[in-house]
Amino acid sequence: MRLFDLHCDTVSECWKRQCDLFENTLHLSLRRGSVYVPWRQVFAIFIPDTVRGDAAWEYFQRAYTYFIEQLAKHGDVLSLCRTGGELDAAAAQEKCAAILSVEGGAVLGGKLSRLYTLYELGVRLMTLTWNGPNELGCGCGRRFAGGLTPFGREAVQEMERLGIAVDVSHLSRRGFWEVATLTQRSFLASHSNCNAVHRHQRNLTDRQIRCIALHGGIIGVNLYKAFLGKPGDAGFAAAWRHIRHLLELGAADTIALGSDFDGCEMDPAFAGVEKLEAFQAYLLEQGLPRGQSDALFYKNAEKFFQTLLQPEPDMLK
Repeated sequence: MRLFDLHCDTVSECWKRQCDLFENTLHLSLRRGSVYVPWRQVFAIFIPDTVRGDAAWEYFQRAYTYFIEQLAKHGDVLSLCRTGGELDAAAAQEKCAAILSVEGGAVLGGKLSRLYTLYELGVRLMTLTWNGPNELGCGCGRRFAGGLTPFGREAVQEMERLGIAVDVSHLSRRGFWEVATLTQRSFLASHSNCNAVHRHQRNLTDRQIRCIALHGGIIGVNLYKAFLGKPGDAGFAAAWRHIRHLLELGAADTIALGSDFDGCEMDPAFAGVEKLEAFQAYLLEQGLPRGQSDALFYKNAEKFFQTLLQPEPDMLK
């Protein structure tokens, strides 16, 4: 089975718990994920809403240092990928292809220069907000949430120029529509579900889903039980309802996986990267065509990132 997962918080959790990325008791470990070939994994460094300004940047640097140490320690099975060529090389060597993201634009501390540093460090994806407001804009967790700030609009445009994917998961709806107006390239919701299936402030409306599809973006189906359904209804069947709804909206080329491993509480059916094989088998039993299953678990995300990660000369000038 081929796997491309758009979001996990495992690096942040391993750093906080001081445990190892290869072998641990979390949702995801390099050892358990190695059953998937090829395996592309977006690893997010999460910036809590409790840190802002220089403290947010320092928080990122500490977690990033841990990640680099793990890369050095497990270089035989893990490779940081910044270009499409590096993705291909990791697959040829049967390594986990790691794409680095930041969950929370607060990492910039209001300084655009840090965006260039993030790019140089290998970051290729940034979630603009978490649930609260930051210097870029407002998250979806606040009532009557605002949109992007002037700095946020400038950052979005510069992210596009650099080749850092704009991630609208957690962003307010007003902010979402500002991103849709500003962007020239495809953007994504790395870990978001369908509001029409289960009403939640973190889930996307049908109009938002169609907009992302129209822009050539992707949406990662989130396995967090609170986003899938009501208590007791958050297993395979609940996730299938969201997938089926996306397909009914014409998002066959948009749908992907954004597990949210180690960033949330999951139904036991999903509580481990190794369980995705059983989930795929379930979807096939429900009648999902095998080609569409491969698009969900791998192909759509692969196409998005191969396009994003094409190197351009003088990127930082």
